[in-house]
Amino acid sequence: MFKIATLLLLMACIDYAAYPQDSSANLFRDASHCLVTEKQDWLAVRNTHTKVLELGYLIDPKSDPGVNHIYVVVYASAERSKGRVFDLRYQENANGTLFDVQNNASFEITEKAIKFIDPPLGGTWTQAHLQSAIRLAGRKTSIKLSIADLMAPYPGVSCRSYVESR
Repeated sequence: MFKIATLLLLMACIDYAAYPQDSSANLFRDASHCLVTEKQDWLAVRNTHTKVLELGYLIDPKSDPGVNHIYVVVYASAERSKGRVFDLRYQENANGTLFDVQNNASFEITEKAIKFIDPPLGGTWTQAHLQSAIRLAGRKTSIKLSIADLMAPYPGVSCRSYVESR
């Protein structure tokens, strides 16, 4: 009986350690959840055999006063030289967190610059912020998340986007 209890405790610890536990990592995981469960299916994972995503993120509560942004970068290559970037606004309240996908773009990093293959909506300010987010997220270690885990229900997380009718 002791061996079974120890094994169950060890499994629970491994599961708990599988995700970073600080609040910014939880915010990132919750935002990433919205990219695979949103009606829009931003990452088109429902029709692929992809099991794991390699991602990076940047939380930005300052560049747009009064609005919290989290940028999620989804890498499409092992070199992290191309992928997609998403700008999500978020609001935390007593019921949980609401994420609102505001913008997205496909990108490629060359030796000289970050080029948008599928440009974002908006102008120079938007592009500059997305490029900065890609650069800063790329300086951190990427995080791999299972699509199955991201598609599971996340109590307290609500998702919407600019393509939905309000």
